[in-house]
Amino acid sequence: MFSLVKFSGLARKLPDWTIAVIIPQAEFMGAITANVRRTLWACGLALLGQPFQLVKTNYSKMER
Repeated sequence: MFSLVKFSGLARKLPDWTIAVIIPQAEFMGAITANVRRTLWACGLALLGQPFQLVKTNYSKMER
């Protein structure tokens, strides 16, 4: 199957090509896995630090 592409008034026939690149799954998923792990650690630390921030905020309101 061909499609028509116009370049400055000229029509050219270009083939519909599909290019596939094969890479190892470990190489592709390595960065994704690392980002997920880092995100989960950040969420965990935020959840653990939240009560301390809550106490600090309430304590500073009580001093006024």
